[in-house]
Amino acid sequence: MKKNIIFIFLFILAFNGIIYSQQYAITVEKLNVRENPDKNSNVIGSYYVNDTVTVFSKEGSWLKIKLNNKDGFINAKYVTKIIGKEDQNIEKGFKSGFKKVFFNSFIILCIIFFVYNTYKKRIADSRYKSGYREGKISFREYLTYGTYSLIISLVIGLTSGIITWISTF
Repeated sequence: MKKNIIFIFLFILAFNGIIYSQQYAITVEKLNVRENPDKNSNVIGSYYVNDTVTVFSKEGSWLKIKLNNKDGFINAKYVTKIIGKEDQNIEKGFKSGFKKVFFNSFIILCIIFFVYNTYKKRIADSRYKSGYREGKISFREYLTYGTYSLIISLVIGLTSGIITWISTF
């Protein structure tokens, strides 16, 4: 059970949008896309002035993008971030990071725990069409799994809040 909880914690932490993409505009006449974050790496394509690209991560002064379903890299000094209405209203700090993740992870964990518990309660019985008789879940089990979900969600939310707070520096 402990291995399952650790796996679920890591899955939800990754799932809840800690990694996000941003839009950038090209500011030079021609910008080469490279295989690796190195100016001597092979060129796999190009972008031109005012083209927009979606950036998935940053590695030093290089931005990771997708070009024709391939990972590629462009130099960050040749692009500017596009700030849309959504980006202008983004809250920063611990509270916003916690709010975003806590509720979603709590709901997901409750569903996972209750589906798992329901599956675990199935009893083989050939008298039923499905071949199984469903066992009853007690109020105590609902309370127990709800508490587990709450505790794990708090840890995930705190982690996300701290990461969001640190990113404001």
